[in-house]
Amino acid sequence: ICLKTTSEFNHYGPSENITVTNCTLQSTSAAIKIGTESNHDFRNIIVSNCTVRESNRGIALQIRDGGNVENVIFSNIAIQTRLFHDNWWGKGEPIHISCIPRHGDSKLGVISNVLFSNIIAKAESGIYLFGHQKDNITNVTFDTVALTINKCTSYKGGIHDRRPSELVEGLVDHPTSGIYCAHAQDITFRNTRIRWGENIPDYFAHAFESHDMGGLELDNFSGRSAFPDQIKAIVNS
Repeated sequence: ICLKTTSEFNHYGPSENITVTNCTLQSTSAAIKIGTESNHDFRNIIVSNCTVRESNRGIALQIRDGGNVENVIFSNIAIQTRLFHDNWWGKGEPIHISCIPRHGDSKLGVISNVLFSNIIAKAESGIYLFGHQKDNITNVTFDTVALTINKCTSYKGGIHDRRPSELVEGLVDHPTSGIYCAHAQDITFRNTRIRWGENIPDYFAHAFESHDMGGLELDNFSGRSAFPDQIKAIVNS
């Protein structure tokens, strides 16, 4: 499922008042995606009671243009993701949220008022949230999320995928944490659990890693690092 508002179809306006329910989805890209083409707004969207299997990304919100994402709920979703070839955007994230200008002169929208509720996932990578500035991603809540991370393919991991954008490096070598957040504000993780599977490569890292965050809240967060004798479970900078 891909929702996008492209410049080619500007006269159609925003995507709004949409409900998706009771679907089983599979994709070498993102099974459920908002963006990347986003010249208009996305609002009042509910995705519920769905199953994602064998996909490169489970849920992706990728804003690269002037549109905003607001008032969106993802609830009661089971996700299973894995790595694929670099030709496909994504690195096995069960949930990916990024708000980055496409070009140097791109107007950039805002992702706000988004809820992830009752999500259970098994993945080859962690939840990823990355904003261009703090106010580009705001008021996002994860409530009752259980994630198990396990290496299951031969594809190289330990990579963040921020494509497409001309302003940042697309593929970045970086250890895989259960949750990675950078440059956002008013983000809440409530009743969230991170676990590691049986296959733990050396690039698996923290349960939670954050950088340059404002108003971050961890409420009943459970998880240890992949190597608890060597690295911390939670890192904030």
